[in-house]
Amino acid sequence: MPTVTWSGSDVKVDECVDFEHFHELRAQATIKTVREGLDAIEKYRIGVPMMIKASEGGGGKGIRKCERMEDFERFFKEVEMEVPNSPIFLMKCMEGARHVEIQIIGDKHGEVIALSSRDCTIQRRCQKVIEEAPASIVPEEIMQKMKRDAIAFANFVDYYSAGTVELLYVPSTSQYFFLELNPRLQVEHPCTESVCDVNVPALQFQIAMGRALKDIPCVRRFKEREEKGENGKMHCMAARVTCEDPNDRFLPSTGTVRSLKFNSTSKAWAYFSLSDGSTVHEFADSQIGHVFARGRDRSEAITNLKHALHNLKIDATFPTQSDYLIDLLSLEKFKSNQYDTQWLDQRIAKREQQKLTLPVDHLIAISSAAIGRSKIRGIFEKYENQLRSGKIILPVELSRSTEVELQFNNMKYLIHVYEETPFKYHLRIGDSQQQTTVEMLKYGSQNLAIHQGKSTDYVLEETEEFYFIKIGGNKLKFSKMDTNDASCLRSPYTGKFLEYKVQTGEFLEVGQTYAQIESMKMVFDVVTKVAPGRLIPIAKEGDLINPGTILGRLEIDKAIQDQLTTSEKFDGEMKGWRVEEKTDFEVRLYSLRDG
Repeated sequence: MPTVTWSGSDVKVDECVDFEHFHELRAQATIKTVREGLDAIEKYRIGVPMMIKASEGGGGKGIRKCERMEDFERFFKEVEMEVPNSPIFLMKCMEGARHVEIQIIGDKHGEVIALSSRDCTIQRRCQKVIEEAPASIVPEEIMQKMKRDAIAFANFVDYYSAGTVELLYVPSTSQYFFLELNPRLQVEHPCTESVCDVNVPALQFQIAMGRALKDIPCVRRFKEREEKGENGKMHCMAARVTCEDPNDRFLPSTGTVRSLKFNSTSKAWAYFSLSDGSTVHEFADSQIGHVFARGRDRSEAITNLKHALHNLKIDATFPTQSDYLIDLLSLEKFKSNQYDTQWLDQRIAKREQQKLTLPVDHLIAISSAAIGRSKIRGIFEKYENQLRSGKIILPVELSRSTEVELQFNNMKYLIHVYEETPFKYHLRIGDSQQQTTVEMLKYGSQNLAIHQGKSTDYVLEETEEFYFIKIGGNKLKFSKMDTNDASCLRSPYTGKFLEYKVQTGEFLEVGQTYAQIESMKMVFDVVTKVAPGRLIPIAKEGDLINPGTILGRLEIDKAIQDQLTTSEKFDGEMKGWRVEEKTDFEVRLYSLRDG
């Protein structure tokens, strides 16, 4: 079976080596230092782009794509940090490739069979997001050859139990290349079980007890269908649900689950690692669930998976990407099966976000009313608590009005919020005459907002740095801080601060990495985004941080500071908001409220 060019390209054996000699063989194919890596790149002409991978990593951990040689040392050390003491190998990065897997099962009597293939091409940061079986992109003739090679490889190493032979398939050339044999059960195995009508974990137990494959009824039935050409009549698709923000580069998040609801059917089912009241901490894995759906063909499986994701209701203080996945499954490029392993990462880099299902004017109105209501109530609750504690304070700060500033899509909205009743809020944008009214009601445990005759459910969460609001499935995040302050370096992640990558007072260019943070078992770079300047560090190694935590400050030259652009103030028309001339009474009333 062919392999891509890698750091072990000249390592060859004629027979399977024993465990005693395995480490010697592995040492010939892997590297331990940056210098060894550079020598291997030159010796095997690996070139860029290349993958730097820890052999003991997995799930997107311990792997980096290096596109420039000047980044090699930094990425190598990051891989070392994520998977300490693991051997590391280098391999040429294949462009335009699909990630295809062959599920194999072997017994202790020398028989190995190949079950269905899987396509795991949709990935972000080298971690699978959507899996499906079978891999319909591969022509049948090539698929049969893949399966024969996978079986031959497993026989060569005397493999038994369940395993996965992972391959890269290039549709443009019809070539495929060996990646690895994963010697364990993978979380996407239900895709294979659904289309093959076998129970893989049950097979593992029976094989461990010494039973031969030929004596297991479900295997016999599978072989009979295979001989008749009756396998492959079903298609199964799976989506991993993660606590990541698709509107902010899929950054991992932490928080608490208030409620999780999903109803399984004969066409769709799911598994979750948490339930009502569960907490996701900064050292957990970001995957919290796996949703599966099947159909008579790929198109029906996509439809059923979209329906299942629509029915998944997660009320949590952290965002998930389930709505983004629904949009992804609806794209023509996905439905036509024309994408590669880089596609999702490219979409994320281009900031191609999930589609909003409600108009911007509606979202701004409800967000302003919800946040304004929270701020007004906070003022009165603080005053009441002070009175209860015996403090006598003049109510000079009590007001039924407040200002809410929202930054959305590089636009700044300044909204004046007036509380007419505890359930009705009047909004006015900036200094214009554009106004609207939002009613805030409670229906059982559900919050409802009525704007322009439309009722929409919403949930508002608040931290020290952000407001998080979910409006009818649309998840928005608004900063409480002045995000236009370019001198303030804030963390975009939740996790542990590792180290600064530059010295105090060193000059930083825009886009330069200045620190590293460990979040969700992975190491992330933190870069300057707005302006160049000299670093003044604030965070210390080992500090636990959250999104918005100040890591440092920049000394920015005045000439550069004067040239910085800020979010543009909205001065257009809000569709659906009414324009009214205020009466003299209203002018005096609003003047009193604002004052």
